[in-house]
Amino acid sequence: MRLTKTLILVLVIPILLIPIAVADVTPVPVWPSSDMLNHDASHNLTTWFATSLNVHFDANVSGQWSTPDQSHLPPGFQAQDSYTLPLTDGSVEARYLASGILKDIMLDGETPYIAQSEDENDLREVTYQIATDLELNHSQAQFFQGIAVWFADMPEDELLIIVRLEEQSALGSPYIFNSLHVGFRSSDLRVVSVYVTVWYSSLGDASFATSDAITLSQGNAVDFFEAGDVSGSSYLVGIWNGTTYAYLIRTTWDVGPASSYYLDEWVDVNTGEVLGREGPQVIIVDTGLPFGAWFWALVAIITTSLVVGLAMFYRINSERALDHFTRGRIFGYLQANPGANYTMIRESLRLSNGTAAYHLWVLERLGFIRSVSKGRIKQFYPQGVSLSKGSLILTRLQYSILDLLEAEGPLSQADIARSLEMSRQRAHYNVKVLRSLELIEQTGDKKEKLSFKGEETIAGGEDGLFVSPSVKEKASSKEN
Repeated sequence: MRLTKTLILVLVIPILLIPIAVADVTPVPVWPSSDMLNHDASHNLTTWFATSLNVHFDANVSGQWSTPDQSHLPPGFQAQDSYTLPLTDGSVEARYLASGILKDIMLDGETPYIAQSEDENDLREVTYQIATDLELNHSQAQFFQGIAVWFADMPEDELLIIVRLEEQSALGSPYIFNSLHVGFRSSDLRVVSVYVTVWYSSLGDASFATSDAITLSQGNAVDFFEAGDVSGSSYLVGIWNGTTYAYLIRTTWDVGPASSYYLDEWVDVNTGEVLGREGPQVIIVDTGLPFGAWFWALVAIITTSLVVGLAMFYRINSERALDHFTRGRIFGYLQANPGANYTMIRESLRLSNGTAAYHLWVLERLGFIRSVSKGRIKQFYPQGVSLSKGSLILTRLQYSILDLLEAEGPLSQADIARSLEMSRQRAHYNVKVLRSLELIEQTGDKKEKLSFKGEETIAGGEDGLFVSPSVKEKASSKEN
């Protein structure tokens, strides 16, 4: 009898332990094949990708390694390096995470795929054919059709129609995985870009529930940032460094009648560890809509842009060797000159029409920059400096200019630049942005002063919310 019990225990205990062993959810790569997933297979992968899509390349030419700038992403989602294989007309680029696992691969250039019409069924047929040729199992994927990209002054025959296939994970909508994007040039409906992330299936179940992650992030907002009445929502799931699922939690709290902070945290779905954090950042609202309704509408827009626009879609031309460099130049220019429009960027950097338009679109869809339309003109701002209809989102520098003008009174642009220790060019463009928003106005002697709307903006926010140390010291000494 004792032997029987012993045998039962020996047999039962391992069985009971099995669920524990597989309790944690694990991302399992299912595309591309395991022999082409790692860093050392970069050349084989890119040549296979090009061959599968029937594009031409010189078999005797090797690709080159470079370091992409993805500082806008948390460390676990940043590509550490990339391998670019030149094509006869275009290039194939494979990007790799710090773990050495492939993050994504993209082809830019002329391909033999052409849709019969802009009808969704024709676009879907070509997209499915590309997925099949790449040996990608898309049977459970959803089909989405994007809109053509439009910028002021951009030739209509340069537009792209973006379509994508996307498969959700067991945890929800993917953040930079399980996606295929295809770009059709609107002038002839030829495919000129194909972008694919690594696809994953899920093994096991999450040990840390979404509700627990939201509670954790809300608690962090209170403990670390003295948040008031917080709320939170989980709307995306990412795969951190190619090995671990992570919730993306956005927590928000009010700091005034028309302003709010938001904090993004990436939380390990198995351990509850906070893997990355961005923010908090402030949003000032100038609208008649209730704040909650407006903010969650903005969240929906941001979420959509993150999910829809992760690929780099642009037409390859003679400048394609400078693609990474060009995007860096544009982003640097906008950091120095937030609010610049398309024509200013193109002419200042001496870019062709198509090159400027596509790289701006890439930067915006990848989250580097934001844009706002004023009539037919778009103004561009670095991430966190964007404007959208019915809302006002300013940079720390722009708040510092407002605070400086409140503390010092009317000042020339040279005085503003000197007080805030920045170039006159940067002061000029930031002043121009604030003037276009009617937050400041010019006096008769060419000095800048706060407008009534600017005074309301300062009064509506928390005192000293973004004031620079130098301004704070000047204001304090003036009061004394």
